[in-house]
Amino acid sequence: MTQQKARNSFVLRIVLAFGVGGLMMTFGLSALEYRRANDVARNQTSRQVLETSRKLQETLLPFLDNNQHDSVQDVIDIYAGNPRVIALRLRYDESQTYTAGSWPKDLSTAAVWTVNESGTNTYGQLDLGRPTVLAVLFEHDDHHCLIETLVNGKYIQTAIRRHAIERLAGLWIVLAVLALFGLLMLRRWFSVPMSRLLRLASDDAEAESFEKFGSDTGGEFGQLAGALAHMLRKIDTVTDELRAREHAMEDLFQSAPSALLSVGSDGRVCDANNSAALLFGVKDPGALIGRAILDFIVKRDRGSFRQSIDRLGLDRSTRCEMQFTVAGSKTIDVAAQFNGLYSRDDQLERVRIALADISESKRLLREITEHKQLIDLVINHMSDAILLVSNEDHKVLTVNRRLAMLLSSTPDLLMGTRYDPSDFWRTLGPIDDDLFRSRLGYALANPDQTHHERFEGRNGSFQFRIVPVQNLSDQPLAQLWVVQDVTAEVRSRFLFKLQERQLRTLQMMGESLHDALDFDDLLNTTVGTLPEMMGIEIAGLAIRHDGRADRCKQAFNATSDSTPIPAGGDLADVVRNNLMPSILEHRDTSHWTDLASHGPWTEPFRRLGIDSLAATVLTGRNHTQGVLWIARRGGMPIEDHHLFLLEALAPMLATALQNVSYASRMRQLKLIDSITGLPCFDQFPAIASEMTRQPGPWATLMLDIDRCFDIHRHHGKEAVHAVLRAIGEIIRDSSRVTDHTLRFAEDRFVVLCPGASREPAMNLGERIRKRVEALTFQGNEALKITCSIGIVVSPGDSADPQELVELAESRVQQAKSAGRNTVWA
Repeated sequence: MTQQKARNSFVLRIVLAFGVGGLMMTFGLSALEYRRANDVARNQTSRQVLETSRKLQETLLPFLDNNQHDSVQDVIDIYAGNPRVIALRLRYDESQTYTAGSWPKDLSTAAVWTVNESGTNTYGQLDLGRPTVLAVLFEHDDHHCLIETLVNGKYIQTAIRRHAIERLAGLWIVLAVLALFGLLMLRRWFSVPMSRLLRLASDDAEAESFEKFGSDTGGEFGQLAGALAHMLRKIDTVTDELRAREHAMEDLFQSAPSALLSVGSDGRVCDANNSAALLFGVKDPGALIGRAILDFIVKRDRGSFRQSIDRLGLDRSTRCEMQFTVAGSKTIDVAAQFNGLYSRDDQLERVRIALADISESKRLLREITEHKQLIDLVINHMSDAILLVSNEDHKVLTVNRRLAMLLSSTPDLLMGTRYDPSDFWRTLGPIDDDLFRSRLGYALANPDQTHHERFEGRNGSFQFRIVPVQNLSDQPLAQLWVVQDVTAEVRSRFLFKLQERQLRTLQMMGESLHDALDFDDLLNTTVGTLPEMMGIEIAGLAIRHDGRADRCKQAFNATSDSTPIPAGGDLADVVRNNLMPSILEHRDTSHWTDLASHGPWTEPFRRLGIDSLAATVLTGRNHTQGVLWIARRGGMPIEDHHLFLLEALAPMLATALQNVSYASRMRQLKLIDSITGLPCFDQFPAIASEMTRQPGPWATLMLDIDRCFDIHRHHGKEAVHAVLRAIGEIIRDSSRVTDHTLRFAEDRFVVLCPGASREPAMNLGERIRKRVEALTFQGNEALKITCSIGIVVSPGDSADPQELVELAESRVQQAKSAGRNTVWA
């Protein structure tokens, strides 16, 4: 019904468009014709009125000459009888007036045309919608005459309409005939074929129906129907091919020898084949649909499964090995191949997993591992280069393929040749040739002994084992030379030592940076220890700074055996103006191997003998903080392990810079003590107020250093600072994470312990007292430290924080009065 309405609506639109267009054209032509007739009538009326006025003037002149007034009136009456004229009036010397018709009383809105003896002078245009007066002025025998004619506009308009309708009637008939003929042709040539074609399309007709319509209709609609039939046949062909492929893919999926699963974005199985059902021990694949794949994977391998899925965002295929629990409690080892199935917008929709049971392979591998020592021995001997040399004539008796490959030769060429160690092994390229000749010559001259030698060559490291071959009488007959390429082992040992040294370097640098108090201390600590730790000649550090004098703080240093670097000068300018902006712009590690080829900005480095340079950016939490750079002299290159250490130190140093910056700000706010790094006592009211609002008890420990004034007098201010820092570390290490340690005064500390009653507080105080008593200072063994501790508990002793502090002070004094080095509660 809706499709029929659509067809009718389409045809109806065409008919309506055709009819409305015809009507609009008819009305347009009628309007044009009416306007033309109106203009013609106006012009004709104007000419007729003017002509009538001239004739009236000519007719009246004889009567005016003879003063025949009655005749003049009769003539005016005759002319006033014209249907186009309403009234007529003649004025003669303003003394006599002749009137015919009905003159209105008010002519203020009338249009006036004035005609003189020389011609016509028109003011305005003849307006048929309002009265129009034609005034003809002339003179006769010194008399002034004026003829006024009032034109009948309504009569003229009626005549115009009647004339226009008479002319348009024929035009309308012609247009109606043409419109009817056009509608008939439209229906014959367009509406009917289009309706039939739309009916076929709405009925989902087959291609044969469109072909029959095309052969019956012909023309453009026939061609359109033929094209639609061809398109339908192609669609049917493609659909059949897709269905065949779908069935083939389904058959291939189900009959695949590998177990195949498809997992959706929710982690549940959405498809499985027969092999998967067999692997999991179920009757048919449908039993696996909807099951969570993680339920089959053992817990320790679920992380590997998730990582393999996540890597599909980078790789189209990933692989891992896992253990699955199948058939209730049976565990099997499987190798899983992951492939992503993506949507058109490249979004991961499903994951296809191919599973292979490798339990048997794993079992065999475990059995092989149990006999690994024996197998390794066999493999090592088979992979070694073996040479058998006669003791009698020193000729080569036996050579294996490994040795021939090592010497870039063949066994046939080496067999039977005279054996001279210095010439035979020249392909190895020994670095110390004299030592190599001497040691191998000695081994050849003593065939009854076992020899072990190791040499470094240009192509690697080689281990020689020379074993005597004896007969049944223990007489040496030949020498068995077994040569093993130990380059990988040597290199692994070297890399292990290198990594060990790098880790030790990072640990030492971390410990050095941990104690830095401000930016200058951090700069000097870094450049002072880095060259020796990394085994380089020069190190430098440039950091952004908010000081008014300089926006960049720098420090650089060289090892003690190199030429010192002057502070400031051209090098500092180059680092600030060239090196630092370049590194901060790229935000990555840069390495220059030949500074001479990188422009004039490298001149200050080259004057110091620097050949290679590397730099990396220090990136904090929100912004870049500076640049760390290292350099080498004397043609020594910056190696990969130097770059590794440089990049590993960068985040550590950036964190230290940020910590120093935070500590500096907190010291400026008087929240952190500059000596111990502990919070100042100004934070005590806020912390105590917070703990007062919490339920349960809380303890306050006040620690006072015994005889601190004597330490300052005998050992100096630096010793006091060292004691304060050491005791601060002891308190932090001994207390809980939830406890708060504050620097109270010159020689006092306060520890706030939330949730602690008197007994736990006493235990904490005893631990701290014993560790302080055991403190020793390297280089100052005579410095012995003890402390006195007072303990109060809220709310038992008091609920007011200020009273608790005063009470803790009094108990510290009681501890000192009891002999010091005491905990008083």
